Amino acid sequence: MCSYADSTGAAVAELVKLLPAEPDQTIDADWTPVKEATEAAMPKLREAAGNCPACILAALRQAGKSIVYFSGFDFKSECKDFWADVNDAQYSREM
Repeated sequence: MCSYADSTGAAVAELVKLLPAEPDQTIDADWTPVKEATEAAMPKLREAAGNCPACILAALRQAGKSIVYFSGFDFKSECKDFWADVNDAQYSREM
């Protein structure tokens, strides 16, 4: 997907560093700081990943289960939008 995003893609390890660490908390803990930190990191992650859904998902999965949950990231929807943009750009070039 990176090649279609005109991006070489960042190393996943570098993308993971942009996200908060997986917290060592119980289910009853206050998860608000984790949620806020994850939401704040998402624009930086998108930019560093060249908005490539596969790279974003890889970073989220490697950051931890709660990070994926709090990110609000929907891989299926992101891919659908990504490929629609790629196809529109290709169609525009052919016209």
